Amino acid sequence: MNKIFTAVAITALTLSATTAFAAKSKTSILHCGCTESGDGMVYKAIRVSSKSKGHRNHIATSTDACLTGYEADGSEIYTDFVRAGDDCTLEGSLTGLTACANAVEGDACGMEIIQ
Repeated sequence: MNKIFTAVAITALTLSATTAFAAKSKTSILHCGCTESGDGMVYKAIRVSSKSKGHRNHIATSTDACLTGYEADGSEIYTDFVRAGDDCTLEGSLTGLTACANAVEGDACGMEIIQ
């Protein structure tokens, strides 16, 4: 009887541990971010936690500074951009984001701020 109880207990603990360490829920979104060269902003498809909150701040008219290079002394050079579109969901849902309507990965989503 003890062997059966032990086997059931081990099975229950294993299932509990598996559930606890299971992959967290992810949502696919289009994120409006700087290009690698920093010369613009484009939509990139990424997966984020379904509990992510920061992307709801990435809306049209919000600004970001993109790293565009380095000075001879090693200091960083940034160019400011204003977003022309919001981050949006490709699949799943994320509080504060709407489903992508017309945006696709690679589309430009920001404009340089001329000072």
